[in-house]
Order: sequence, then C-alpha cells, then structure tokens
Amino acid sequence: MKQFISALLLTFLSFIAFSALADEPATYNQIVVFGDSLSDNGNLYGTTLHLMPKSPPYYQGHFSNGPTWADLTEKYFADKNNVTTANYAVGGETVVLHNPFDGYLPYTFKDSLNSYYLHTIFRDRSHTLFIIWLGANDYLNGSKDLEADTTTVVQAIQDNMESLISKGAKNFLVLDLPDLALTPFATDKKSGESLHLATTLHNTKLQSMLETMQVLHKDVNIHSISVYDFFNDLTAHTDDYNKKYNTHLNNITTACWTGGYLIRNLQNEELAIQHDLEANYHRKSVTSVTANNNIDFKAMAHYIATNPSLQEAYHVGKSYIDGTAVPCSNPDEYVFWDHVHPTAASHSIIGAVLIDYINQNYRAG
Repeated sequence: MKQFISALLLTFLSFIAFSALADEPATYNQIVVFGDSLSDNGNLYGTTLHLMPKSPPYYQGHFSNGPTWADLTEKYFADKNNVTTANYAVGGETVVLHNPFDGYLPYTFKDSLNSYYLHTIFRDRSHTLFIIWLGANDYLNGSKDLEADTTTVVQAIQDNMESLISKGAKNFLVLDLPDLALTPFATDKKSGESLHLATTLHNTKLQSMLETMQVLHKDVNIHSISVYDFFNDLTAHTDDYNKKYNTHLNNITTACWTGGYLIRNLQNEELAIQHDLEANYHRKSVTSVTANNNIDFKAMAHYIATNPSLQEAYHVGKSYIDGTAVPCSNPDEYVFWDHVHPTAASHSIIGAVLIDYINQNYRAG
C-alpha cells in the first residue's frame, strides 16, 4: 500500500510543470474560468437558445453526460470556503481568431476576456484565481504550418495573461492540452500523427512561455498542471486511478456514443443542420423561448458543420432525437462520452486533481 501511495504521489508531482516563486500560498476569494467545451457550463447552450448541445443527451447544456470538472470545483470551493466562481468558457472557442469559413467559431479567448472585463469593471482582481484551459479547437481542424500556428496560439495566451496582470491579476493556474491524438476523433479522422505533433509543440511552447512570465513577474503566482502527462498516466494506469478516485473506467479508446460522425457533402450538411435548428427553435418558441427573428441560422449551421467539437455534439443530439443511435449502457466505464469530450466519470478525476492542487498551492481568504 505504501508503494502504491508513493507511486501516485510521484506521478501527481510530475504533472506539475512548475510552482510559483512565492513563499506563501496565494490567497483568492473568487475563481474565474476561461476555456472551451471542456469547461463550458452552459454558456454556448444559453447563447444558442438551448439548441446546442442538445440536452438530453448532453447534461444541462454541458458537453458531457454529467457535471464537468468546472462544476465540481465550483461546488467544492463554494461549500468549503464560500468562494464564488465565474465561468467564461464557451464550447468551440479558440485562442486566436481563425477564418470562420474554415470551420472555426468566431469567438476567442480575447472575446471572453473582454466579456469578463465588462462584468468586473470595478473589481479588485488581485484575489481572483484565473484558470485557463484553451487551445484544442485551434488544432482539431488541422494546420498547414504547425510551427507557426502553435507559436501564434501560445503568444495569444501570453498576451491575454499580460493584459490580466496589467489590470491587477496575481494568481494563475494554466492547463496544457491532453494528447489530442488519443481522442476517438483523431482515430476516426486518421489525424493522430498531426494532432500529436500539434499537442507536443503547443505544450512545449506553453511551458517555456509560462516559465518566462514567472521570471518577469515575480510578484505573480503562476502555476501549471500538465494534463498531457496526467491523461497519459490515466490511460496507462487506469486501475490505479479507479482505486484512488472510486471510478470504474475501462474503455479508454472509443466513445460511449458511436456512429453519426461523418461529414458528407458539406453544403447539404449545412443546409440540413440549418433546417433542423430552425425547426427546433420554432418548436421551443411556442412554449418557452421568446421569438427572435434576428437569429442567423445559416451562420450557426455553418459553424456547427465545420467545427469538430460542435459538429460532434450536434450529431449526438440529433441521433438521440431520431433514435438512430443510443449511448452505451455503461458510460461511467468510458473515458470519452463522444468522439471529443470526456464523460462525467473522467471529469470527476480531473476535478479531484485540480481541487487537490488548488488546496495545496492557494489559500482562500
């Protein structure tokens, strides 16, 4: 047993890229989350008038079958320390602005940051813990020049962090990317090699950038956790994690939802999605949603059809309604809920790891 606990401790410590230079844990009384569908707690769902992602089968507008790590940490710290959480993560969000016609949502980290600034004009940000987990959507659609693209993405993360620091931010926790090559999406698209390279380049540059920022801002607490190492260790030692976190994972390669993820003729695909969105919206507007004739369903359909994360959620939701596919009967045994997003069981482990880390390195107050 001692060997097991020691091994887990050493593994957990290896996830930590580096620690802040401050001698005492940083104090915080609020948590702010910036991210994409891995962290979205219903923001895109609300923006799309509850059309994306379809709930059910997705949980309350989250991109999973249950609470995500962000929900779990929010509840834990609210109950324990009366800490509030503000979540600005949006499904499909990228770090940098890409051409929307190439399959990217025209919403970026900077847009989320500007929204945060608008809502906190007079707030003291020195006691806010900023958790940042972004970048996957910048690479899932492929890249013609990964070296340049990863540099641009990491530079944008740095620019946004510098902006926060200039406005009083003192506490950061930044997460790198899990190996995107290990997702069912990469397997289906046969894009594992390029996505693995994108992940490793991004993470290496991110690590270097954060270390440089910590040297330049010695009064700022910058911590980082390597989700890449964590996820690789989870897949290699799944039984150990099941014992530690009381989970039952055993399928680490396939999605609980199968089928339905295949772009056919893109123009026909977008038109079908547009008609489906319009029909669903008008059904909702009869009972619960105020009619809005200014919704651009054509644009919404384009973003869904060409963005891997949103497209997957759309197809799962539609197959659920049509009855053309059903989820696995044992989702708690799967790492992936769909081809891109983790199950609630996986999120429970991510949440536990982050809670432990925050408790060790920050102090509520």
